Amino acid sequence: MAKRVRIGMGILLIALLGISLYHVFHQKQPLYQGQPLSFWLDKYPAGFSPVALGGDEMIDFLHNEKPTIDAAIRGIGPKAVPTLMRMLRAKDSRVWIAVVDFIQKHLRLKVKYIPAESRHFRAGLALQALGPGAKHAVPELIEIYNRNISDSSFFGAAQALAAIGPAAENAIPSVMRTLTNSDVGLRSIAISTLGGIHCQPELVVPALEPFLTDTNLLVRLNAVMALEQFGTNAQKATSTMAELADHPYPIGPAAARALSKIGPKAGAKAGVE
Repeated sequence: MAKRVRIGMGILLIALLGISLYHVFHQKQPLYQGQPLSFWLDKYPAGFSPVALGGDEMIDFLHNEKPTIDAAIRGIGPKAVPTLMRMLRAKDSRVWIAVVDFIQKHLRLKVKYIPAESRHFRAGLALQALGPGAKHAVPELIEIYNRNISDSSFFGAAQALAAIGPAAENAIPSVMRTLTNSDVGLRSIAISTLGGIHCQPELVVPALEPFLTDTNLLVRLNAVMALEQFGTNAQKATSTMAELADHPYPIGPAAARALSKIGPKAGAKAGVE
């Protein structure tokens, strides 16, 4: 009797899974070179962890594979955005994970399930590739950023806003609030995002300058690179930046490069050639 119940449950679960997968995969997807969006998204890694993609393999992906995938995403263009927004909002369902686990353990069937974190990661990479091409999604990205569904969703939204650039100016108040977050990782992401947007220098540059002397190396480095993107509008941070120019790698060279972008006169005034 228990065996029949188990089989019956298995059949029901397979039917439910089949119906769900049918709706997911039979939605009309935009194409590039005859392949649907999902084909190209699946080519992105599930994450940059040592297990998923590490060492030389990561470098090889960034230099050889990623440009091709990014070109495909740009080829699809804004039509990809609705799918990418759904991916950024994705949450793992305990019930659905249990269903997949049951099917794989008791019915010996392989079922593909992509965790929400991986969907967030791939959506972030795709939106970064689209850059300003995703500017019409800024209001939704701000909403996702503010909700902070998870670290990976938050990072994907921030990554997209930074890549969109000045067209994402409306996100500045939300990102500025993150600068005071106790989590150093979130602060660091916020700094990079403000650099990518590089708008409202009169407000943002003074807010970023204190991070040039932060105790965390990554925060300092991100602050240098963020201010670099403001160019001549970051001259108020020149003196503090110049103090970093003689520091060891990576801070020193990054600060020197930033000063050259801020302007030769600003650099010379601070004593940097």
